[in-house]
Amino acid sequence: MKLRQLIAYRNALQRYSVSDVRTDANMSLQRIMHEIDMARFDLPAEAVLEQNLDTINSAFGVFQRSLEQLKLQINQEIKTEEASAYAQSLTGYQEASLQISVEQLLNRRTHVSEQTNKIILDRVKYHSDWRYPGLIFSPGANDLLDHMVSLDPLYLVDTVPELLDAAVEKFNMQYQNRLCCYVVDENHSELLLSLPDDQISVCAAVDFFNFRPMPVIIRYLEETIKKLRPGGTLCMTINDCDHVSAVLLAEKGFASYTPGSAVIDAAEDVGLELSYQYHCDGEPVTWLEFRRPGRLTTLRGGQTLAKIIPKQLARSQQIL
Repeated sequence: MKLRQLIAYRNALQRYSVSDVRTDANMSLQRIMHEIDMARFDLPAEAVLEQNLDTINSAFGVFQRSLEQLKLQINQEIKTEEASAYAQSLTGYQEASLQISVEQLLNRRTHVSEQTNKIILDRVKYHSDWRYPGLIFSPGANDLLDHMVSLDPLYLVDTVPELLDAAVEKFNMQYQNRLCCYVVDENHSELLLSLPDDQISVCAAVDFFNFRPMPVIIRYLEETIKKLRPGGTLCMTINDCDHVSAVLLAEKGFASYTPGSAVIDAAEDVGLELSYQYHCDGEPVTWLEFRRPGRLTTLRGGQTLAKIIPKQLARSQQIL
């Protein structure tokens, strides 16, 4: 409870800028002083106002420094309280891996607004280039595959075979045979050992890292950068516990305690660069994009002309 209150406190203070208030106040006060200067009466009180204006400017500086000191103390308190939240997320993840069913995994999603969902899909489509290979983590739990079918080859990764089956079974056998499906064991020392290095142009994960604790996320980051080609991008959603709405989900055991600032620091520590982020105020999810340094290049020059659509959609078009 205390951690959530501290983060809510920090979020509230982050909405305000002393610099903006100072600028607005100075503009209004300068208009007053301009009127005084234009009058040119040289009254004693005018000089006092000049001195008071200097005092106000100095007081703004003192207030701003005190506010920054308060924010620093809040961050220190949050760091102290976070230890138990991280431990709780790790324990919850370990227990869930033994108990949760495939159906529950397929339905385990964090609700986001239509606007956020549209931005996520638009960003995925922006990065999906038919000339390059791609990778999707846990494709059965989201609609990413429908928007990344042009990538060739397309690698699908999850922890349970049935989760991969749920993603590919809606396509015809010809396209299913083109997909490269891999089951990973998150208890293994090397998660993505079977995937080729330096090949992937875009790796996407929606509602995957939301439910994994920081130590597991860090392992994925360490290995994913090896699979990305120079200039490649890792796109991911997280349960961003820099925001109180995400902390509530972590407290209830629905998602992991994963502050966005900590995830960004971990990604940069392994050599990835933050290239884009999006967060809608009031939502727990943050969309992050990390780029492997370098220039994205390919020698591929031909493009498939066939359009790949799910079997259910194909049947409906035949009816029409």
